[in-house]
Amino acid sequence: MKVFINHSSKDEQYVQRIAKSLKDQGIDVWYDEWSIGVGDSLVSKIEAGIADSNVLLVILSKASIKSSWVRAEINAFFNKAMSDRNIRLIPVLLEDVEVPPLLRDRMYVDFRKDFEGGLTTLVKFLQPEIEPCVILPKEVLIDNFNSGMLRPNMRGGLTLVYHENGDPLSLRALFLNRGQGKSLGLAFDSGSHPNHPVPPQFVGYATRLQFANWTQFIECGYWLCFEACSDGNAQVMGLEIKRLSSTPKEDTREEIVKWQIDLSVEWEWKSLRLSDIAFPNAAWNNLWEICFVFNRDNIAGDRGLVQIDNLHLSRIPKV
Repeated sequence: MKVFINHSSKDEQYVQRIAKSLKDQGIDVWYDEWSIGVGDSLVSKIEAGIADSNVLLVILSKASIKSSWVRAEINAFFNKAMSDRNIRLIPVLLEDVEVPPLLRDRMYVDFRKDFEGGLTTLVKFLQPEIEPCVILPKEVLIDNFNSGMLRPNMRGGLTLVYHENGDPLSLRALFLNRGQGKSLGLAFDSGSHPNHPVPPQFVGYATRLQFANWTQFIECGYWLCFEACSDGNAQVMGLEIKRLSSTPKEDTREEIVKWQIDLSVEWEWKSLRLSDIAFPNAAWNNLWEICFVFNRDNIAGDRGLVQIDNLHLSRIPKV
């Protein structure tokens, strides 16, 4: 956004204060005292300034409404606005005057009784609203699995392994060296064991999210991304995301995502758009955990290993 200040030279004292205040707030300003040098063509510089600006600030005073230069600049900018919907014309009242016909339907900023208050209003009026999606980070790391078992993750929660029947041999978490860091290795054993003769139907790993709120992330089209690979014995892995409908009661958890992910023997990025994997009308506040689940029916043989790394949210999918 660039602001062209249209004014009479007789109002220089006030206009200079306005221009400086806008500049101090980081607003790009075309102001003749700063933009036209000795030897420059006045007409050419003004035409270039108008062409390069998308906001016309019209300073209205007893002097300016009599100025032919002011009227010419308003007309030039108004003609530009007719073909460009992104053009704005903003009247600024310094004195009690009759507003020119072309500006009478425009919202104005009033400086007549309170100059400082007018400046505050004008700056606020010119500063663009910040798009919520723009201020969100490009990526939000949930867990990189570099710190071992049952520990804080990057979102203020805890990670843990859980078992349907409490058999610690049915799923073990290993933290395996990978490059400069580690990956999470999930070693499953769906066979019977001495103290647990009936194998569990499924086992899984969970990252606790500690009542996270992902509402903005789903509204802005974020993806849940992670890397995964398998030793070939598990070709499918379940992904579940759960929330608590009534915090902090764990018995109120409900699934909002239930997804099946194909696995390969090579490391691959898995990128799942949150809006695609969620149940319809799912709420994304009070998130409790992300679970990686292995069902006995989807495992070849009794044992195997799946590795997961770099679990995070991202604006763009990873490939």
